[in-house]
Amino acid sequence: MKVEQIVILLMVFIILGISYVGFMVRNLMTRNKLYSQLINFYTEKNVEHDWYKVRFSSEGNFMKRLKLVPWDGNGILVIKRNNISLLCSLQTEANITFDKKKSNINWIGGKDWRNGVFSWFQIKKDNKCIYFTSETGFSGVNSEKSTKEIFKRVRQNCDR
Repeated sequence: MKVEQIVILLMVFIILGISYVGFMVRNLMTRNKLYSQLINFYTEKNVEHDWYKVRFSSEGNFMKRLKLVPWDGNGILVIKRNNISLLCSLQTEANITFDKKKSNINWIGGKDWRNGVFSWFQIKKDNKCIYFTSETGFSGVNSEKSTKEIFKRVRQNCDR
């Protein structure tokens, strides 16, 4: 390879790297804006409830072999006395509520590499599975620890 080809190839990788970092930063800013809106809107109604920032995935997306990201969206998981709600939009029809007595909650962990370095737990309701991982920011570092904490809190609340 000639020096000119190596320089061009290096420039392409630098441009792609900068574009990727820009995409991730913009994505993080968008998620933080959504979380702020959801928290401001719903905490007035859910002051006494625990809530956690999460990423969620449908079963179809979770089981896919090839994907850009392993989640469908972001939201707030609110643990209430009789149910668990996933608030992912300011539109109530986009949100999901799980009856604690009719839902199964299972730990998946991070054993499935097709879903990245993230650890997951599952809530199964009426033969429909939704998978959850904690919001860890820019990377999946410490996903297992924070996701396990949310999972334990959800299980603890459901056993009451």
